[in-house]
Amino acid sequence: MHAVQSILQSGESIRPLSSILGQKIVGLRPKCNVHTNGFVDGRVLRPRRLAIFYAREEKVKISGKDFKGLEVMGEVPVLSTKRRNVGGVFFDLDDTLVLTHQADTAAHSTVLELVKVRFPQVDRSVLLKSFIKKFVLHAWDPEHKVEVTQWRAGLWGKALEEQGVVNLDLAREMQDVFDRERLRSFRWASGVEALVRQLHAQHMKVGIITNGHPVVQREKLQACKASELFDTILVGGEEPNSKPHEDIFLKACGLAGCKPEESVMVGDTLTTDILGGFNTGFLSTVWVNVHNEELPPGGPKPDHIISSISELENVLKQLGVALN
Repeated sequence: MHAVQSILQSGESIRPLSSILGQKIVGLRPKCNVHTNGFVDGRVLRPRRLAIFYAREEKVKISGKDFKGLEVMGEVPVLSTKRRNVGGVFFDLDDTLVLTHQADTAAHSTVLELVKVRFPQVDRSVLLKSFIKKFVLHAWDPEHKVEVTQWRAGLWGKALEEQGVVNLDLAREMQDVFDRERLRSFRWASGVEALVRQLHAQHMKVGIITNGHPVVQREKLQACKASELFDTILVGGEEPNSKPHEDIFLKACGLAGCKPEESVMVGDTLTTDILGGFNTGFLSTVWVNVHNEELPPGGPKPDHIISSISELENVLKQLGVALN
């Protein structure tokens, strides 16, 4: 077995290997390959991070290349004694800054009440499940030929047809009701406004990076007056590449005037927010586990996990940011 220690940043110090691993160091022969270019034996690693990689001897392929006797088994972050500077904090929008699932639930309830009045014979639970299934598959026209509100009205129409109701006017009204009711309750989660103001007081840039259809996301952002609070706002549907592609993260950093290695990404989706922040070389990633889910095996691993934005202050303290 080998332990590979990598990416030693100038001016930083690390704890001895034995103090980190304790008794687990017994019998291991440390092999220290120190690199500053983000690579260890051909494996791309997170820039400017200190880590210990465990490996077992076996011929394997990593990133399409053959390696003799090296199969990466795991990673243990090594703590640095150097204070890390945070220059920017970027947030996802839905179910991070705003509890969108709660707004959706309230809007769906209003829509189903409308259906109850017009067509009481319709099984509303089945109707909603059918709509959501279609929505998850294609939330808007993948060919961008049909306007997004009309497209979603069509999804309601198809769900109604499955129960013998053909009424496009009702389907359009259902979508209109949903949009109106959701935007009515689309407000910042508790503590968001105070947190952002505190970050600004620390001379940090604060931005939003959100995926989704431009029309829908811009209406949400307008409903909560995001432009009055955040320095930078990017919508994935308006960019050549949405999250988790690094381009949108790099553009956000460029607009905000901060570097990826001094930025923090906060979001509720591992495969977009956390993976994107990790691949772009952000200083830290914070998963807002609003639905109390388990980390999937083999998936992106956030640096920190919180259940709501109200807990972010403690994470920032660990990164050297003391809010007033």
